[in-house]
Amino acid sequence: MSGNSTDTASIRIALTLDTGRGMESYHVYGERHSTEDVLHLSGHFNELEALYDAVNEGADFLEDFEERLWPYIWMEGADGYVLLDDFNVSVDFTHERSIGDMASYIYIDPRRAFGDGKHPTTVLCMKLLAGYLRPIPEEARKGLSIMDVGTGTGILSIFAARYGVRDIRGIDIHDRAVACARENMIANGCGFIDVGLGDLANFNPGRTYDIVLANIITDVILAYLDRILALVAPGGALIMSGILTRRAHEVLEALRHRGIRIADDAEMDGWTGLFIRMDG
Repeated sequence: MSGNSTDTASIRIALTLDTGRGMESYHVYGERHSTEDVLHLSGHFNELEALYDAVNEGADFLEDFEERLWPYIWMEGADGYVLLDDFNVSVDFTHERSIGDMASYIYIDPRRAFGDGKHPTTVLCMKLLAGYLRPIPEEARKGLSIMDVGTGTGILSIFAARYGVRDIRGIDIHDRAVACARENMIANGCGFIDVGLGDLANFNPGRTYDIVLANIITDVILAYLDRILALVAPGGALIMSGILTRRAHEVLEALRHRGIRIADDAEMDGWTGLFIRMDG
């Protein structure tokens, strides 16, 4: 607080607020012709800080409430649909079905993780994977290995299992997603799939895979591209989705910089999927 006399004063008060996007700093400026008025005004900033605390507390409550309520809101109107030409996806919460349905159906309860199969990124990944697996003899598919990065509900791993692949591992950074994926895998008769927590920043499985699926966002692909590529066995395949079409050139440039060419690609509703064959 500063002023030229006891009758006039200017003030500058710094506030640091939690806006939900992080801590942000603000400065409030004011001028009064009475020092007493300035002191009176300054005293009310304690009330303002208490108000901001209450707002932040309320925001935390609403976030928690939304998280708890979302599964039940989502269930309203949820329905099954046809996926590609080979499979149907049933959004299922009861797990009441016959074993005979398993070959052509995927049952998914997506309430706690991303991926009921309808999102373009998931569809693109499935189409590219199906296009690669279909020409391979059924017996040969059983010998393939797959890594599913960012497994979500586990739908891509289950989809691969429906094609006969048996050596499948899925990872996700969220424990809720891992729990959801595990439940879905068991419900689909795919309890043999290995799923657990894993972060590309420090993930090291100690092996490579014939096929790597990475249905994750563009920024994560760019940040961890070398780690993703290192998971693919020589002569293996990499399928990446979750790439915004308007940013696909960034991923393509990063791949070109590493001497890697695209074997196939697909686009759907502003999203791009890439299929890559690694040199053997």
